[in-house]
Amino acid sequence: MKCSYCGKELNDQKSHNITFESSIKKDIVICQECVLKMASQIEDNDDDYDIDDILGLSLGDEDEENEAPKKKKSAKIEKSDVKPKEIKAFLDESVINQENAKKILSVAIANHTKLLEYNAFKKKDVGIDVEKSNIIMLGSTGCGKTFLIKQLAKYLNRPCVIIDASSLTKTGFIGEDVNSILAKLYREAGNNVERTQQGIVYIDEIDKIAARDPKNAGSQGSDIGGRDVQYELLKLVEGGKVAIKSNDQQGGFAMSSPTVEIDTTNILFICGGAFTGIEKKIAERLNKDLDTGLGFSSEASKDVLEEKSKYNDVIDYILPEDLDNFGIIPELLGRLPIICPLKELSVDDLKQILTTPKHAIFKQIKELLGMYDIDITFDDDTVDTIAKLAYDRKTGARALKSVVQCLVDDKLFDIDENTKEIRITSEDVNNKYAYYLNKEAK
Repeated sequence: MKCSYCGKELNDQKSHNITFESSIKKDIVICQECVLKMASQIEDNDDDYDIDDILGLSLGDEDEENEAPKKKKSAKIEKSDVKPKEIKAFLDESVINQENAKKILSVAIANHTKLLEYNAFKKKDVGIDVEKSNIIMLGSTGCGKTFLIKQLAKYLNRPCVIIDASSLTKTGFIGEDVNSILAKLYREAGNNVERTQQGIVYIDEIDKIAARDPKNAGSQGSDIGGRDVQYELLKLVEGGKVAIKSNDQQGGFAMSSPTVEIDTTNILFICGGAFTGIEKKIAERLNKDLDTGLGFSSEASKDVLEEKSKYNDVIDYILPEDLDNFGIIPELLGRLPIICPLKELSVDDLKQILTTPKHAIFKQIKELLGMYDIDITFDDDTVDTIAKLAYDRKTGARALKSVVQCLVDDKLFDIDENTKEIRITSEDVNNKYAYYLNKEAK
């Protein structure tokens, strides 16, 4: 009897040379060396090859010989020549304005890439520990925080997950605990521990777990959905080994699931939130020498303070103490050294988002209606009005889709087999949003 893979003669079945024998076809056997070779390949590469592909042989039909093996993304770190300007150029294709934020994120992502390479190729020789630099992003709703992360995820060859912080609660209470973050990243990485440890986590709505009492943010115990969650995030964000259940969808309660240990030392954490009203805290700090006390000058001082607290004028002056006053605990802020502020979008920005970027709203609508074999056009004079309507809703770029979709839906509902083109005119906009336009005119 011969090994069905390597062809080695196997005469003594009792010598344990035969490790596997098919229960269906008794003439198919695999020797111990071949099985060990399979195990070694799977452990070293963690690639999803068929057994035939690992051994370089085939027991299947001849028709399958030309099929390429199915392969997961490799977990091995490879040296790259990525530059921050290249990352920003990619973001420029899809993201309007936010120049400072794009620069900060581009440098941070490039540095994280080089950090992974350093730990893989150089750390053993040099012996210096280079720590990661996590990020906290802040910007009003609809300014592009989550969209920036989604575009970066497309650019990178690393697993990336977006988590909603408002769904997190303290361990032991109803809801998801912080370990669910790693469980989701692990699944995104194809259940590959090594790839998981190279990943990026974006925790959105971080301001929703701010301490209820910022002045007492150092104590624990009563704020299970806010401050206590921040304390549990500390180990994940800074870096440490965390055990998760590999088959658990929630991150820690599937008792029958095998345990997997994830080292978060090289996982990049980016936290983001709107931090509504934080511009007033920044302005108060910048103008603390301004007279706001009692007396005839107090009302005038308040007017000046309000004038100087416009979001785009002060947000670049953000400091960790402003976030501390908002309710983010100092321990977490210390583990998020890079602050990345985003500006509020202006009417001109919204006009560009409608038409200019790669994923512009008009382009999205055009492609969608193309599936109906219908062409759609927007008159030039509709762009200004749509942008102004969206700006007044105070929800940033998200409002654009709502305004445009309502205009298109009225036309789309009436299509038939003869409809080849839809045109959106200023008259359509005026009729649909007459109340809001008249109110603005008053």
